[in-house]
Amino acid sequence: MKMNKRKSVELLMEITVQALAELVSGDEGISAFVLAKNHAVSTRKIVNKVQFEEEWQQQVDESEIFYVFTTLKLAPNILQIAGSKYQDLNRVSWNLIVPNIFTLDPSQRPANSVELLMMAKLMLEEIQGGHFSYGDLVEFLQIISRIRKR
Repeated sequence: MKMNKRKSVELLMEITVQALAELVSGDEGISAFVLAKNHAVSTRKIVNKVQFEEEWQQQVDESEIFYVFTTLKLAPNILQIAGSKYQDLNRVSWNLIVPNIFTLDPSQRPANSVELLMMAKLMLEEIQGGHFSYGDLVEFLQIISRIRKR
């Protein structure tokens, strides 16, 4: 199960980064990234295979650094192709976690959004209820990874 959860996180990070790249249209500026992500969250925007849900900040440990948590889910158009085998996919959500750059020491601040994403972590929420496993999630994510945007 741990291996499947780890692979799920890897595949979800891949589709999340693809969505973020599409969201900013190649602009690597941090301001553009933050504004585009904030807008996507506030409108629950669907980008490629994901839907932006909510966002908040919190400290994770005793440090002075705050982290921005962005909750994402699979986009409804992706869920439509899931079929009955994967009917509980709507329960899957994950958080992209990046440091709030203004709480970082100036010498640690990333120069652009690519560097910021290199600092990111992804936390997959536990799948609650249903008859769905991390193995099923990996299988489905591998299927949709072959789907290209038209």
